[in-house]
Amino acid sequence: EVLEATRVPPRSLHAGYRKKEMSRITEGNRELLRRLQGATPSYDPLKWDQDERDREGLKYRLSQNAHRYNKAQLHPPPRQRAGGGSRQRYDSEDGGLLDDELNRQMEEFKMQSMSLPMQQAMAGTR
Repeated sequence: EVLEATRVPPRSLHAGYRKKEMSRITEGNRELLRRLQGATPSYDPLKWDQDERDREGLKYRLSQNAHRYNKAQLHPPPRQRAGGGSRQRYDSEDGGLLDDELNRQMEEFKMQSMSLPMQQAMAGTR
């Protein structure tokens, strides 16, 4: 009993190595955190807002002459402020895209919608 009372608890032979390794990992984590906090974002929420306004405006203009949409549920897009730096030109009368831009977007839409059934047919034959 006297021997057990005076006994020194065992020490790990690897305590120094574990402490040094923990220091290295902590320093690496700090460096990673500094790099993450200093990184520039790759997403642009302002561009998302502009794209959403463009989509809403296109949806509104497409539905003006379509009989299958209820025009009462759609609202015209908000008007652009002067000097807003929009990447597309707007008609001053109704805030919509100019005819040439609208025609270009319509052609792109037609080409995409025409290619979809062809892709589905090709997938069905394989």
